[in-house]
Amino acid sequence: MSASSEQICCPACRTPFTDTLHCIGCGRTYQTVDGMPILLTAPLSKELEEEAKWYDAAPRQFSRGHHLAHAKARADITPGLRRMGITDVHLVLTVGCGTGNDLETILPVTKHIVGIDIAASAVRQFRVSSGLAGYVADCGQMPFLDGSIDAVVVSGLLHHLAGHDGLQPYLREFRRVLRPGGALLVVEPNLLYPVQWILFPVNRVMQKLKPGWRGLVPHERPLGPRFMLREVRRAGFTVTRYTSSTFLHNRLPFALAKLISRIEGPFCRIMPFKLFGWWLTLEAASPACA
Repeated sequence: MSASSEQICCPACRTPFTDTLHCIGCGRTYQTVDGMPILLTAPLSKELEEEAKWYDAAPRQFSRGHHLAHAKARADITPGLRRMGITDVHLVLTVGCGTGNDLETILPVTKHIVGIDIAASAVRQFRVSSGLAGYVADCGQMPFLDGSIDAVVVSGLLHHLAGHDGLQPYLREFRRVLRPGGALLVVEPNLLYPVQWILFPVNRVMQKLKPGWRGLVPHERPLGPRFMLREVRRAGFTVTRYTSSTFLHNRLPFALAKLISRIEGPFCRIMPFKLFGWWLTLEAASPACA
């Protein structure tokens, strides 16, 4: 199944579009910019505007250790999708797709992928570089019909939303667009990671004194394992697997990071060690009956 007009609908009233982006249900007309649909029902808040501007800044130069740590954080997406039964015939939605950071972990499973993000410049790069469908849209009000998506991948997004206005509206929206028995795969930074015991309180103080410090946004915060599990279950999902993605931190010296990456595998999957990784991976299924 590929992303097509069969899945796309008005995010306000969920009426399928016909030949244009004019909704015959509620009368809204959505615009396109350079052929890119802008499917937002309202202007972005000031906080979300600031986050969207991140992609408009000059490209940042990251160390080899940074790239290794983030690659390890996302590496379990590929086997995770396969464990949950996703194959090359299924449609995967990458939420908060950015410029396509998660594509290298989804493409080995399926080429039927669609992305959404609030940042127009990011979605433009996503579409141009991948040739895939991408939409400027709010993940709390997505332009997809009920039950039209086979799997939702959310990587590095929920820790922004949790401090903004809570997770339940977004998790329930993910459940809405997933087919019965569909897969939810979440990858997020962990509050219990030992480095966070010092870094998180410092970040909270510095954000109040100097918003935007270290490239963070004021409501961004890591998520604890119990919190993530509770919120996903509250939204109606059944959690099937919960592990550490990696113990690497992006500021570790590269030689040390490579050593840890070679030996950390077993510890990511066994208690109590798996509770203390830098990033955590959660796999969950939507209810089998709609």
